[in-house]
Amino acid sequence: MILQDDIKTILKEVVNPELNVSIVDEGIVREINIDEAKVSIILSHRYAGTPLAEYFTSIITQKLEVLPGIDSITVEFAEE
Repeated sequence: MILQDDIKTILKEVVNPELNVSIVDEGIVREINIDEAKVSIILSHRYAGTPLAEYFTSIITQKLEVLPGIDSITVEFAEE
């Protein structure tokens, strides 16, 4: 069973290279949704459309896909 706390712990390892702060501590992780084997991460719109958006999406996917029981990972940027 995949738990939000497990995912949040992994997301703390994802560091914004511009600020040297984790995306969790920076406060850009808006939601973590788990639907059986599907995980959806919603980040702040702050980095949508920037090179960091692609970087965050790639790193988050790489880090989460090693967790057993995850079939699908989606990273989106919230509209605010």
